[in-house]
Amino acid sequence: MAKEIVSFLDHLEVFVLSDDEARWKAMRWIMLVCGVGGSIDLLQGSSVDEVVFLMGAVGLIMTVAWITWYCSIRPSQNMETLSSRRSSGLGAKCRPC
Repeated sequence: MAKEIVSFLDHLEVFVLSDDEARWKAMRWIMLVCGVGGSIDLLQGSSVDEVVFLMGAVGLIMTVAWITWYCSIRPSQNMETLSSRRSSGLGAKCRPC
């Protein structure tokens, strides 16, 4: 059995199109960190404009870091189990059970 080389873009496609669990996990963590950080910043007396800018930057950095980890650093999973519903045709038609 030949080992398939999976590229960064293949992992990115899986993340965006079919790996719902990883995508929602990333969004939950980013929102949690930005929400807690912004609340702490506001309680310390920072202006709203500064907090919004800082939490936007933190959210952007965390998003780029999470996608980089998912697409290149994390241990590879079987790409067939995470194949896109669009590519398999399951999302195209709604059939009665």
